[in-house]
Amino acid sequence: MQLYPFRAILPNLERIASLEEFFPTVKSKYLKYQAQDLFLKDALPSVYLYEIQQMDKIYRGIIATTAVQHYMDGAIKGHEATITAKEQKQLKLLEKRKAQVKPILLTYRQVPVIDAWMEQQISMPPHFQATLGGHLHTVWRITNTVEIQILADFFQQYVSTTYIADGHHRTATARNLYQKHAQYDRIMAAFFSFKDLDILDYNRIVEHPQMPDLLQHLHKLFKVNKLISPAKPRQKFQLSLYYNEQWYGLKWKDELIHKQSNVVLDTDLLNRYVLRDLFHIQDIRTAPNIDYVGSAEGTKGIEDAVNKAPNRAGFCMYPVSLEDMAALVDLGEVLPPKSTWFEPRMLNGLTIFSIKS
Repeated sequence: MQLYPFRAILPNLERIASLEEFFPTVKSKYLKYQAQDLFLKDALPSVYLYEIQQMDKIYRGIIATTAVQHYMDGAIKGHEATITAKEQKQLKLLEKRKAQVKPILLTYRQVPVIDAWMEQQISMPPHFQATLGGHLHTVWRITNTVEIQILADFFQQYVSTTYIADGHHRTATARNLYQKHAQYDRIMAAFFSFKDLDILDYNRIVEHPQMPDLLQHLHKLFKVNKLISPAKPRQKFQLSLYYNEQWYGLKWKDELIHKQSNVVLDTDLLNRYVLRDLFHIQDIRTAPNIDYVGSAEGTKGIEDAVNKAPNRAGFCMYPVSLEDMAALVDLGEVLPPKSTWFEPRMLNGLTIFSIKS
């Protein structure tokens, strides 16, 4: 994998009155902020070490540019399908803005020497540090050409494949732009290893005007037991169900798991045997009777979502593992829609990549 330094456009911290207001609005107001001199272009080509601290968890990665050709050659792999209309909309926006305001998020299998390189760099004073939304964001700017070359060599030698965690449409848009204008051959990316990235549970709320006999159907698929208190599943092939003010533990029956080929995901099994067969939901991306509750809302969020309307049930999922995601993508497949919720979430406007020629 090729990795290149670039002269990022960075926030002009002395002119920004409120970072809490600035970063969430960069996506829609970039050109306005640029006209107000709220950005500065870095003087030297650099790579950027980016650390996000959330509670007691620290995520650390590298922001640099890489070749769009890697996406076309399959070295950058996606796990979800893109929508052509959305690609076209984003292409018009990119051509108007002439800048990429947020890196795509790429993940790769951990490389100890890259971890050691990052550990060495954080001994230097950071370029930027701010607490936003309860998360501490820190950026180190690396300009030393020797250090940059060492890092680039590590990626060239040890990172042959990366996986898109966030930014499928932005990556496809960069490809479309490159195909129109060959000079736009780079894309800004944040590289976080499997060690520095989490997939959290992404839970389903299903509603039906006349709720079928849910438990009777589930007993055919799972080993079902009542739970004394709310609990998330503790391992793969387990789910939790909240229904009629009662929590249940669900464990897929072995015969269902063994009849699957390749990589088996809980989300795929639920989509096929419950949402499709029982609730007749063919496409969860467009179905009006399904909603989602993120990990941060916990079991209380699932209870609240189910209790606010009749004929609802909540399925609490065990998170998809990064290894399962990678294995499935390596087979040339995509994950079922709404299977993953990645952390950390990066800020718009922290580093910006100008695509002006």
